[in-house]
Amino acid sequence: MPTIMSRTALALLATTLMVGGSVLGLAASAQAHNYVVASTPGADEVVTTLPSEFSVTTNAPLLTLGGSTDGFALQVVDSAGQYYGDGCIQVTGATISSGATLGQPGDYTLIWQVVSEDGHPVSGEIAFSWQPADATQESAGSASPPDCGGTIAVPTDPSDSSEPAPGETA
Repeated sequence: MPTIMSRTALALLATTLMVGGSVLGLAASAQAHNYVVASTPGADEVVTTLPSEFSVTTNAPLLTLGGSTDGFALQVVDSAGQYYGDGCIQVTGATISSGATLGQPGDYTLIWQVVSEDGHPVSGEIAFSWQPADATQESAGSASPPDCGGTIAVPTDPSDSSEPAPGETA
């Protein structure tokens, strides 16, 4: 028959194993989120020729529901805050990509956000420099992020409504 001391030791051991298992389980699930394994351009790269696209590839497939890229972003911003690219996002397997344009030589940041298969958003930034050999590759930037074909709804100013205000008659 176990003694009180051995019961206490067994209870303590069981509690320690459960807590340890929980901590290890949380650590394993935290590592399940996607992380970058490659990008174009690479981190701190000096780009001399405009790539055909900007891209970020992660370690695992990305979650698109019905082919929707809602929740995904890939933006390129220069040091003056100007945006470049067409805003059209493509997600293929573990890669998010968008058409590439850049302005004057200088420092740029590739800002990205993806959705892991477990539904969690993951984001980051990749700094790079643009030093083109040919100035004809420069494009004009935009003060706001590019909108792929005008698909983002822009809220209208409620003061521009042709509807009569409450209490007024038409």
